[in-house]
Amino acid sequence: MGAVHLWGWDADAKVWCKLVCNAAGKLIIDPSEIFEDPPTDGEAGKAATSNWSHDHAADVSAHHTKFTITEHDVVARHPLANLDTLVCSEVEADSKITTHKGDASAHHVKYTDAEARTAVGYNGTKDWSIAGIGFDAHNPASDNISKTDDATLVVNVDGVSLSAPVNLPHGAVVTSVIVYGNAGAAAEEWYLTRVTLSSGGWGLLANGYINSADSEISLSTINNTLYAYHLYTSSLDTGDTVYGARITYTI
Repeated sequence: MGAVHLWGWDADAKVWCKLVCNAAGKLIIDPSEIFEDPPTDGEAGKAATSNWSHDHAADVSAHHTKFTITEHDVVARHPLANLDTLVCSEVEADSKITTHKGDASAHHVKYTDAEARTAVGYNGTKDWSIAGIGFDAHNPASDNISKTDDATLVVNVDGVSLSAPVNLPHGAVVTSVIVYGNAGAAAEEWYLTRVTLSSGGWGLLANGYINSADSEISLSTINNTLYAYHLYTSSLDTGDTVYGARITYTI
């Protein structure tokens, strides 16, 4: 009967060599060539030995507890559950939420509307003002006026009326208005009006003589959605001077 021989290539010696077997015909192989104990990280050419695999499977500290579907659902629905272990019952999660909710030290006191307004200084009595130089002549091409370094406005010819825009917070309630000037200007009047943005119509809020305040305000609530506001004066004459104006309001 013909014989069959198995040969292996020796890459170092660059020759073919007969493979060695035992009496039963099984190949004799060095196990360390294909198994490791312990296995090396990143080694793709060798497997762990049966001995190491058995010991690893029996090592409780090498494994975490398997997450059940119920436990997953509880944590997903209750973000305040035990996040250290991510394992708790639904009853435990509800209990933790209730405990946290009842812990006054874990929450700040809710701001009321009034407290919020106070915190940002948006409450009580306020004042808006404008210097004399904030006014302009109604006919700037022909009305001769001077705006001085001390922020006052001086009229240099007769028959000049002045006006100035007013910018107050939406919702403010006007309580008092006054325009200041020199003695010559005190014979003339001032007016606070609102202009309807969509039509140009106007309404009177307050009026008085320069250096006199008016505290009886009509249409007193500022509505910047529908209206714009401004001050104007009656006809001033040469030498009349406007120092400025102040509007007091609450909000």
